[in-house]
Amino acid sequence: MKRLIHEEANREFREALEYYLAISPELGARFYREMERLLTEVCERPLLFRQFDPPARRHYRQVSLRGDLLGSA
Repeated sequence: MKRLIHEEANREFREALEYYLAISPELGARFYREMERLLTEVCERPLLFRQFDPPARRHYRQVSLRGDLLGSA
């Protein structure tokens, strides 16, 4: 499946990546790798993800936003 990313979603991704990189290069890299993993998963198995505005699909997954994600104790 070809990967098409909406312009606004791509802008939001870049902004988030810049934000996390400013906190920590390692955190930015972790964020980038996770996004790449999710996008690859959607492309490999698109029927697992609900269409909300065809052809767009949404990945629903609970994500930890606790302090340990940011490297805090």
